[in-house]
Amino acid sequence: MTWWAKVPPTFARAAAMLRGSESPDLRVATLYGTWIGHTEAWNAHSAEAVASFHAEDSRIVINDGKPWEGRAGVAEMARGFLADVPDLVLRCDGVRTAGHHVVYLWTFEGHAAGTGARLTVAG
Repeated sequence: MTWWAKVPPTFARAAAMLRGSESPDLRVATLYGTWIGHTEAWNAHSAEAVASFHAEDSRIVINDGKPWEGRAGVAEMARGFLADVPDLVLRCDGVRTAGHHVVYLWTFEGHAAGTGARLTVAG
């Protein structure tokens, strides 16, 4: 078990740490553990593990599409990405914080299932 597996796993908890009374070292460890764990969940190709990093009331909207809601919705979204890009690899490019806000910078790469075309997407 890696050290970050002991860190509270949700993005909501990590963001709350920025507002809380925890020590700065614990805040950094929690944020780092959350982002690393989230990245590892994608790279393990486990939709359920990806969803576990989201709060029960998470809501994701991509490109003005239909919202995926709750952990079940997040898992459905992840399963779709993993089916469309079966060799998907996610890289955490960095984490930025400002006040109570956190931004996770990422790049995913792989090949489209239908065509084999190489994909690189960053956000």
